[in-house]
Amino acid sequence: MEEYHKRSGLDGKFNPLDELQIDVKDFVISAVKNQAIIIDTRSDDHYADAAIPGSVNIGLNGAFTSCLTAVIPNLNQPILLVCDDGTAIDVLMKLSRAGFNNCIGVLLGGFKKWLDSGRPITKTSRIVNDHF
Repeated sequence: MEEYHKRSGLDGKFNPLDELQIDVKDFVISAVKNQAIIIDTRSDDHYADAAIPGSVNIGLNGAFTSCLTAVIPNLNQPILLVCDDGTAIDVLMKLSRAGFNNCIGVLLGGFKKWLDSGRPITKTSRIVNDHF
């Protein structure tokens, strides 16, 4: 974690991830207990290949905030995040700027840890705009 702090400019400063990162077991418990929405910020290609059932993909490229507010009208909605390595702080800042301050967890180790745990996954089809 110390190396992460240095790379992210958080050397010696409070890091919100310290309190928010949770393992797969606690992620599942928290999702059910809090009726949280799971936001997966990985690329749409990675999400289509494999995702946590019931999660919503809102990638960081593009209109993150407008997609977020369209999917989650309640600013107090509990949110769990699935992020690529090194992107969670950016996602938390974007959530906060949009008024969403109820992120209750970030999956420690990202989607890879979910896969490694043997938990169920879902695959989705994609229609890419340039195919038309």
